[in-house]
Amino acid sequence: MDVYSPAVNKNNVIIEQTFFNKHRSTDPVENILVNFIKRKNESLHFVEKKVKQIGYPRWDKLSLLNKKAISN
Repeated sequence: MDVYSPAVNKNNVIIEQTFFNKHRSTDPVENILVNFIKRKNESLHFVEKKVKQIGYPRWDKLSLLNKKAISN
């Protein structure tokens, strides 16, 4: 099957939509991070490979450390 066939492209779109939209919360920091990764994926196209390697992210379980916590 050609890499640019509609079936392959449709599968990639479904994988990317699931990657970016499933298990989301309303956290604004999470939203900034997800949008940054989306922009990087538009040029590097890494999401499909990562999903096959490690699965889908749980964005709602995201833990971030603030700068004060890191410096202490």
